[in-house]
Amino acid sequence: MVEEGDELANDGNFKAAVEKFRKANQWNSQLDIKPEEKAAIAFVVEGKELVRGGEMKEAIAAYNKALEMNHKLEISAEDWGSLCLYGAINKHAKDVMFACEKAVDVASKNEVVLYARGSRGIARALTGDRSGAIKDFEAFVKLDDDDNRGKSEVEGWLKELRNGKNPFTPEVLEKWRQ
Repeated sequence: MVEEGDELANDGNFKAAVEKFRKANQWNSQLDIKPEEKAAIAFVVEGKELVRGGEMKEAIAAYNKALEMNHKLEISAEDWGSLCLYGAINKHAKDVMFACEKAVDVASKNEVVLYARGSRGIARALTGDRSGAIKDFEAFVKLDDDDNRGKSEVEGWLKELRNGKNPFTPEVLEKWRQ
């Protein structure tokens, strides 16, 4: 029943999936499956796949549906950051700003914080929030104790932003989309 519920959730039939998970719990109380949470997670998985495919509006809808199903669902900083970054470079920076904020809010490890701040900085720059972008990139540079994650590149972005330029030109964004 759990496998059937997983298949239904993966196929987008979340109502039927929740029912299967509930029946599985009735048959075996030791399973302790939380049906709405399990189905909500399937929406996040779907959202992640849509992000990778560049289908941003659909990805945003999937993340939002997951949260509608389960308001307490904990989505990782990496998943929020991915929606933020790919939304921003795919011309949806304003639409994904909520995901950028969530990524920074839930990030805890240094590398995740770097990714979240860098992604939000890009989205901020693309929405015209130059001072916010500068703050995020300054935090990135301060937190990055080595150059393996692009510290020198971010320093270059900072220089351009401070000089009133946006380093994220259509050509740069197109290169990143490839």
